[in-house]
Amino acid sequence: MKKATGTIVCKQAQKMAEKLKAEIDEFNSKTQSRILDSLSHRSLVAAFRRACLIYAANGMKWEATIEDYCRWSMQVDMYLKYKLFAEDIRKTNEGAKMSKNGPQSLLDGINTNEQGVFTYDEVVRVYTAAGKEPDEKRIRNMLSQWKTRGYIEEKDNGGYTKR
Repeated sequence: MKKATGTIVCKQAQKMAEKLKAEIDEFNSKTQSRILDSLSHRSLVAAFRRACLIYAANGMKWEATIEDYCRWSMQVDMYLKYKLFAEDIRKTNEGAKMSKNGPQSLLDGINTNEQGVFTYDEVVRVYTAAGKEPDEKRIRNMLSQWKTRGYIEEKDNGGYTKR
């Protein structure tokens, strides 16, 4: 058994953290929940640290089961933090009620016309209905993220369609 001293660098744990971060960012872009974003960051950091510790305890050997365990523990950590603390955080920060079903994708709440097209005003309506202050910069940024990630497509007439 090796003795762990000094700084230990685990490239596999870093790659795992980057992959998990991308997955979290994709989900958070759909929910636009600042609370979930904050809690997920903390869960990701804990998963990365856990992976490094297990790597060191495993004699500086990486195994796929380390990533599997750290992914699972991060998801459990996020779920528990959200279920236990999100409502209190939301009430403290915004005074709004929390959905009992967890965060919902704003994109799912958007209504389209017969051709499957929706407008910027519809996005503002859904954004406001979710208890968020209508902020043009944030809404435009959200639409940009959705386009970049392939969730929507912008039409020539200024409307959008879901993909």
